[in-house]
Amino acid sequence: MAPSRRFELLATTVLVVALLAAATTPAAAAEGHYEFTDDAYTAEQGEVVSITLEAGDEANDTFRLHLGSADVGFAAHATVVDENDDGEVTVRVNTSMAGQTNASAYLSAAGEDSLSNASQSTSRLSHIPDAGDYDLRIGPSDDPNATAHLVIEENESATDPISGTPESEPSGDPDFNESVVTANVAGSGVAEIPVRFGGTETVTVSIEADETGFSTVLELTDADDDGSANITVDAAADAESPRDIVSVSDGDDAEFQSMNESVPTLEAGMDYDLGVAHNGSVVNVATLVVRDEPVETTTSIATESAESTTADTTELTTNASASATTEATGTSDTVVPGFGAVLAVVALLAAAFLAVRR
Repeated sequence: MAPSRRFELLATTVLVVALLAAATTPAAAAEGHYEFTDDAYTAEQGEVVSITLEAGDEANDTFRLHLGSADVGFAAHATVVDENDDGEVTVRVNTSMAGQTNASAYLSAAGEDSLSNASQSTSRLSHIPDAGDYDLRIGPSDDPNATAHLVIEENESATDPISGTPESEPSGDPDFNESVVTANVAGSGVAEIPVRFGGTETVTVSIEADETGFSTVLELTDADDDGSANITVDAAADAESPRDIVSVSDGDDAEFQSMNESVPTLEAGMDYDLGVAHNGSVVNVATLVVRDEPVETTTSIATESAESTTADTTELTTNASASATTEATGTSDTVVPGFGAVLAVVALLAAAFLAVRR
């Protein structure tokens, strides 16, 4: 059999085996996740309610929990970790404090498990949450892995334990303190984007440029409750992910919601759109300008001055030397007397020597 024929049969056999293997191999099971143990959890106003969750097969021990929504005027979020890996986590919600203070004060995990990055994305309440039905979701807020409900029943005897809770938060929407922020890669490349929360605890900040494809969206939480935060960007960094060039000031928290990993860095000569959103709507914008412009420093100025002084000194020394030579000889050409006659004699001797040789 010809070698080419044998090669064709071998290739066909390999292809058939691969197709049969793909057809008979079962599809990989979907990644497991935590689920609520009940469809609804009920408590009266002012009570602490326990919400228990159980792990599915091969579930990640860390997940995101969401309570309420913007539609009902109260929405809180937290990251929950099954620290002891027993497949069960209980989250406690103190309804007497919910909505009126930092989310970390009314959301907690029982036992050895932990709850972190607690935040409230709606404005603070001036009273305990109204009686009603509040959504519970696990995973992405807009595409949850599991859902349930927290039912808060009316309790006329319940009182608000938060003394001095204002009727309303400071006026104004979340915003940037500066309309234009500049990062110069010829210098440090670092720039700070100051954000104010405008009375809410959590905002969403986006940094995007359609021209380059750079896109990063993060949820910013006023964890230190001072009403402001600084986002730091490093335009000069050689990064592998936007996470490497974007950070938040100490005392506050940030969670990346989305990013374009294929474009991890900022590009000099480009302007980037900044947006701050609350309850899903962009309320204010600004611009991040990335430039590559020479930076004059004290060192460079001093160096230039020293070089100029040295050049001037050299020129003065040369001129003085030339002047001294002119005065001594009476001419500006430094010719040795009698040197021309010597050259003439040498030339005549060379001509005579050639004549003799011929």
